[in-house]
Amino acid sequence: MNDLEIAKNVVVDFIKEMNLWEKECNNIEKEVSLSYQEKTERKKELLVKLFNKFCTNKKRTYGRPNVIDYGTNGYYEYDPDKEVIEEVTEENKKIIVITYRESPLKTKYMYILLKKGEYWLIDSKKKCFLLDDKWKAIFL
Repeated sequence: MNDLEIAKNVVVDFIKEMNLWEKECNNIEKEVSLSYQEKTERKKELLVKLFNKFCTNKKRTYGRPNVIDYGTNGYYEYDPDKEVIEEVTEENKKIIVITYRESPLKTKYMYILLKKGEYWLIDSKKKCFLLDDKWKAIFL
């Protein structure tokens, strides 16, 4: 497998695992035996594991994994059935993976991956509403 295929698979797997995390967060939220603090800690613990596996190690003050934010059934932010890979390119020691999502709004996402040691890791993400046609940085 070449670097472009490897990076593409990293993004596909990240989207799948983030979707599972969102679903698990909804299940955790239903657990009446847990306090708010316990629920938050459990959600964050699972999220940190995902970020350690798929993302570069950098300070992300205003986004995940420091902020616990997730969708609900039918409105998951990460949905492998709705977000499809459109393009994978390499430039300036980075790999750019562009995805497209039809709903809730026609949106493209740009995942920027860097090679750290032997692994391609997601460093950042941008989005572009097709009506706007401008890329804006967003948190993962």
